[in-house]
Amino acid sequence: MKELINFLTDWGDISVGVVFVLIPFSAFVALFHHVILGGIYGWDYKPKWLLFVLEPTLVCFLGVIKPGFGLCALVLLFVLTFVLAIVGLIIMPLVRRLRKVKAEYRKTGKKVSVFTAGKVTGTYISGIIGMLVIMFIMEVSLPLIFLVVLLSFLFSR
Repeated sequence: MKELINFLTDWGDISVGVVFVLIPFSAFVALFHHVILGGIYGWDYKPKWLLFVLEPTLVCFLGVIKPGFGLCALVLLFVLTFVLAIVGLIIMPLVRRLRKVKAEYRKTGKKVSVFTAGKVTGTYISGIIGMLVIMFIMEVSLPLIFLVVLLSFLFSR
C-alpha cells in the first residue's frame, strides 16, 4: 500500500506554485463533471456552483499539504471524468429502458422482455459501429468482434 501511495504522490520536484496552475485545470474538470452529471445522468443538484468550488479547493488543499498530492488529485479527478462518462453511457440507457418496460408492464399487465421490447435504431447501430472501431483500434481478435456483433443483434430482437 505504501508503494502505491508513493507512486501516486511522488511526481518529482513540484513546487507549490505549480499547484496554483493546477487550479484552473481542476475547474475545467469540474465543468466536464457538471455536463456529465446533468446531461447523461439527468441529476439536478443544487447549488450548481458546488463542483466548481469543491474540486479546485480539493486540489489546492491537497497541493498545499504536499505538491504531489495536488497533482494526484487532479489526475484522479480527470480519470473520474472518464469513468462517469463511460458508466453513464452504458448504465443509464439500461436504467431508462427498465423504467419504460416497468411502466409498460404496469399499464398493460403483460410481461415484456427488456431485450425484445426495443427496435434496432440509428443510435444502436452507431453504438455497434463505435464499439467495432474501438475494438479494431485496440487490435482485438476477429472472432471476438464477430461474437460482439452476433450477441448485439441477438439481444436487439
